[in-house]
Amino acid sequence: MVGDGIEPGDIGFSTGKGLLGRLITVGTESVYSHTWVYHSRNEDGSWNTVEAQPILNRAEDGVRWRVRTEPPSKTLRLWRNEDERERLLAESERLAEAEFPYNWSEVLRMALHVFGITVQRSGDPDAMICSQHVALALFAARQDMADRFGMAAYDVWPGRLAETGERIARDDRARELVGSAS
Repeated sequence: MVGDGIEPGDIGFSTGKGLLGRLITVGTESVYSHTWVYHSRNEDGSWNTVEAQPILNRAEDGVRWRVRTEPPSKTLRLWRNEDERERLLAESERLAEAEFPYNWSEVLRMALHVFGITVQRSGDPDAMICSQHVALALFAARQDMADRFGMAAYDVWPGRLAETGERIARDDRARELVGSAS
């Protein structure tokens, strides 16, 4: 079983495994190296997800559907209602159908960050990493997200997504509690 309590539209995170995952966690100063959007649960308990994956075969890398069987290290729910959830899922699916390639230059940008070297985003403007796919879907679902993140979707790395998303979820819950107490 993959994580009880997960619903379609939730965002999953995993920690760095292997050389690339370690490079991402060190370069972004975060424990998280990968993120995805949960879409639908299968009968065997696995989940259909959309995520940008770094695969050396260019025909298979990038934003794609995947069946996920392992539990996440962390999940976030940043949709507040069915309309937001549906918009998030629709944009995530649209990105998967477009088969955007993986942005390997973004990984290089993260690696240079380890050494204190800041490089502006470059390369294929339509290529993306996992957190950029999730941020684009999230920003499409909630108009307030770009302002609350304080950066463009293409500048969101996995750790930033986890940390800022957690703060936003906490703030949303507090606002909901204050609103229901009024």
